[in-house]
Amino acid sequence: MLTQFKDQNNLSVAPLHTPSNHYDNLSSEKETNKVITKFKNQLGKQILFPSFSPMINTVVNDAFVSGFRTGNLAILCLSRNLMEDLPKNITEKLRRYAKKLGLHDALIIDAHNSILETKFELDENEVEEIYVAAIQCLNKLIKIKQAPASSCFSQIKPKYLKLDDGLGSAGINILTWEVFKKLYSLIILDSNNLAPNFRNTIIHEIKSKYNVQAEVVTTDTHEVTARTSNPRGYAVLGETNKNKNILNDIVIGVKNTLDNLEPTTVGYSSYSIKTKVIGKNGTDSLVNIIHTTVKKAVSSYKFYYGLPLLLSFLTLLI
Repeated sequence: MLTQFKDQNNLSVAPLHTPSNHYDNLSSEKETNKVITKFKNQLGKQILFPSFSPMINTVVNDAFVSGFRTGNLAILCLSRNLMEDLPKNITEKLRRYAKKLGLHDALIIDAHNSILETKFELDENEVEEIYVAAIQCLNKLIKIKQAPASSCFSQIKPKYLKLDDGLGSAGINILTWEVFKKLYSLIILDSNNLAPNFRNTIIHEIKSKYNVQAEVVTTDTHEVTARTSNPRGYAVLGETNKNKNILNDIVIGVKNTLDNLEPTTVGYSSYSIKTKVIGKNGTDSLVNIIHTTVKKAVSSYKFYYGLPLLLSFLTLLI
């Protein structure tokens, strides 16, 4: 998708991660192309919003939500001090609530931006805290003032970072806007989660250098998974010795957006499409195959070189 839009439409694309599970993964390249084609066809069928709001934050214990509005559309980034995938049903609950408030819709982003443990899942209470923080954010956004804004989008693809380092093909993406003489940035990293200290460092650095309020999210890309022998099976961005270079690129990217702000109109469209997904049975079958393969590998080759990779892949799926 990234390549097609850049080559055919001269557009940069920054995918965002919405609450979901791997049962909804598309089943083939054919199904993926079907979605991309539909997406392209929608570009000329958009509702246009001429204004932005400031970015606001709401906090409930360790849960925090960053949100802003463009026209009658709310955008929420759901996060907490440590997090993994959010359940799919939180999206529909929040969209229903947003429409009940009178908003056209709400785009729900799973920030997926803070992990320490090898295996970590949110429990029901932690998910509920995020939901409550999101409801509070929507209640504030329905009353928030908006104005015509200037914005700029920048995409950086560092050559010194490989997939093994934890950054995918979409690289570093920065959306900055100015409204009511204040500056805000949404930083989208094409990675599978983020070290929490690094996330905080990015936000602090941008605030201290340019007085920009920022939020950092990742795409949860699996392009970087099953590539290393560590227990996770992937490198978490911010846990390597290349943090200084990455931070410097983000700071330069933010500066580039600040230097190129232009009056902005936002286009929005929503559509449904029927596709074939892997589903629960497909995912469970894949896990069973890997279980069997690992057991045979352990019994036959205790020091088999490929075993760390298989174990890493297994860790991601179960």
